[in-house]
Amino acid sequence: MSFDISSESKVYAIMDPIREKLQRFFAEKSYGNGLVEIFIVFTCRPGNFKVRKRFDKAIRVLSYDVITSFEDVVALPVTEMKRMLIEALNGSVEVILGYHKKINDFDFDSFEKHWDIFFEELN
Repeated sequence: MSFDISSESKVYAIMDPIREKLQRFFAEKSYGNGLVEIFIVFTCRPGNFKVRKRFDKAIRVLSYDVITSFEDVVALPVTEMKRMLIEALNGSVEVILGYHKKINDFDFDSFEKHWDIFFEELN
């Protein structure tokens, strides 16, 4: 699992430790050969943006955006900002699960169970 985190909203300091924990948590887990990498682009932007999501079948990589409102995020105290960002990331699992019909040889049930465990432990 890989991450790219935008820095303009100053969320990097909050999200980078979460990214590291998420990567460590999933590093040794295997769910099948149908999906070998998940790349999440975490961005805070003003305005409305369409979430990009793409599964590259040739290299078996799923990439997608998690977009939060720049104005909403920067207006929050740090503890609330962290909660909002974690909720946005946790909710993004629906993008991954939405590919269950397009990706063969991937154990979506186990992945979802582990995803839920990770976020329970994070809170």
